[in-house]
Amino acid sequence: MILLAASVRGIATISYSATQVKKLITGSGRASKEQIQLTVAQEMGLATPPEPPDVADALAVGLCHYYATLRNREDQ
Repeated sequence: MILLAASVRGIATISYSATQVKKLITGSGRASKEQIQLTVAQEMGLATPPEPPDVADALAVGLCHYYATLRNREDQ
């Protein structure tokens, strides 16, 4: 619904599959929740992994978009 509502209002949206996020963040498209938590903590300089795992997932999507954007800029 959020993507639809944004699209109707002309706001650009980007969607990433879980496999894309996992692969870009950890290097493996089959990373576990624990691997995502640990990688996010390391990448963001956190003292402990984010809890609950859904928080780490949300942060991982943000990191995925950040890294994908950097990669696209470097390719241009």
